[in-house]
Amino acid sequence: MDLVQPILVARTGEHAATVSCAARASLLAYVQPLMAGAPVASIWETWLTDSDGAIATTVREAGPDDLDAAARWAEQQLLGHLLIADGSSAALALAPMSSSELRAVVVQMPESDTDLPRHEVAAKPAPTTVRVEVLASLTTTSAAGHAVRAMWAWAVPQLIDAPEPLAEWARTGGAIDLAVVDELDTRDGAFVVNDQGAPAAVAIPGRILRE
Repeated sequence: MDLVQPILVARTGEHAATVSCAARASLLAYVQPLMAGAPVASIWETWLTDSDGAIATTVREAGPDDLDAAARWAEQQLLGHLLIADGSSAALALAPMSSSELRAVVVQMPESDTDLPRHEVAAKPAPTTVRVEVLASLTTTSAAGHAVRAMWAWAVPQLIDAPEPLAEWARTGGAIDLAVVDELDTRDGAFVVNDQGAPAAVAIPGRILRE
């Protein structure tokens, strides 16, 4: 079964904040209930197993009403989901689903290479957990997709080998340090996501940043 995780982003948002919301929502939709001991649908494990290290996602632009409608639909279907908002920026991540289910959910939200407005933001100290960088040349939907894949590349080894730090990150809100850059920091230990053979995003664990 071909499974894909849909992520809907608000067209009212700002570029960097939207990418951050999408990256956090995608992972936390799975990790928060898992680490809290709540039931988690087996579709997540199937999606991760079938991905072979390259998870399948689709990021779609949506209006506020579309986001609300999709969240209500997920509630009615008892489908795992998480909405994260930051001001006017927001992302709704749903549990993975089949291609046929996906078409029914996002029928009014065709795939598009959307680029949202960009605003200069003051640099913030990196958190102790993870920093995500995406190339400035990417559109918002493309950057969000690559940031999501970088987050999962960072998280999956922890799910297998050392889940407690990831659980603590999820319990405390799942903050990330998101940076839009012209050149990625691909130091040893960074989780690099490629696009057509070239790095497009990285996730850098906080312990490496502190070295």
